Amino acid sequence: MQLVGATKRFIRKPFINTHINLGLIGSLIAIAMLSLSIYYIEDLYQDLNLISDVTLILSLFASILIFSIIITSICTYFATQKFLKLKIEQLY
Repeated sequence: MQLVGATKRFIRKPFINTHINLGLIGSLIAIAMLSLSIYYIEDLYQDLNLISDVTLILSLFASILIFSIIITSICTYFATQKFLKLKIEQLY
């Protein structure tokens, strides 16, 4: 894409969007597994009261979602930046 004059931002944008979606899917899977684990442990041991504070659990789920998107965005940015810094001759 650099050969036809595309900017680094234009090249990087589809990669970041794709990996944000992958981070979102990964975080939703992690939240589902954590929910099932909490439910299973709560069912096994009723004395623990893990689900007593719903706001704490919801804030945990929100932080998992936000941090997974942030981490994948940062990692994708630096991974694409590494290849965008290379000269055209080094790529081929």
